[in-house]
Amino acid sequence: MKSRDEIKSNLRDWMTSTCQLTKAKFNNVTVSDISFMWRSQFGIKMTDAWVRKALYGKKS
Repeated sequence: MKSRDEIKSNLRDWMTSTCQLTKAKFNNVTVSDISFMWRSQFGIKMTDAWVRKALYGKKS
């Protein structure tokens, strides 16, 4: 049985890869478009900052 931290980590990895695949598939999609897709398609409130972090990594 997986711990809660493992489940959260796996979910975060899946969400990050989904954002990256969406950006690769649709070249001219914006960060706001991706966060709107998460809200409308999956019912998950995703902020633009989280999507930006998923696409481009942490700020240095």
